[in-house]
Amino acid sequence: MIRASANHATDNFSARLDENRSFNQVGMVAKYYDGAWKSTTAVTTGFTPVAYFRIVTVQDTGQILHSISTGLGQFFTSIHTLSTGVQACPFSDDNRTALEEVQSLMNLGTVNLRPVLSQVDSNRRLTFYEAPDPTFPTVSMDTQGRFFSPSGQLIPAWTPPVGQYAILSGSDHFAPPFDNFRTPNYFVDNYTFFNS
Repeated sequence: MIRASANHATDNFSARLDENRSFNQVGMVAKYYDGAWKSTTAVTTGFTPVAYFRIVTVQDTGQILHSISTGLGQFFTSIHTLSTGVQACPFSDDNRTALEEVQSLMNLGTVNLRPVLSQVDSNRRLTFYEAPDPTFPTVSMDTQGRFFSPSGQLIPAWTPPVGQYAILSGSDHFAPPFDNFRTPNYFVDNYTFFNS
């Protein structure tokens, strides 16, 4: 028996008989409505009923990330997430840790085919966000490994632009979109600061 706790205009179960196998035994397949069980109409073709059904539970991966991050008393003061446009099942029997599950969901990315990134600030606020557009770098890097904002301001070494796209520039800073064609963009996924 499949039972729902309430009626919903769009979220509901759908059960059907195999189109190639009708049945002739009244009462083997029935539905409950208006306070009573009512048999599905029998068709006399000599076959017993074959009822195929599936239950699909999906949720936006951004919502799943939020649910995992808020569970089990995490240390975050607030959690901000996004709607990824990607649907996945919010349940798992893989015995993965919460961190492994979060990493897996982030790797699924967004409907825009960009990865999901995250950061935690000094006030323990967790934010999930979509990676920026890879065609337009948001920082430049000179030959000494220093990062600069698009306006040419030096970015302090203790605030590296991890999670952004950078472009290597010479003495003149890049002027997108023209420099994008002669110098490739690079995704900054880690940064090591050497104090010389």
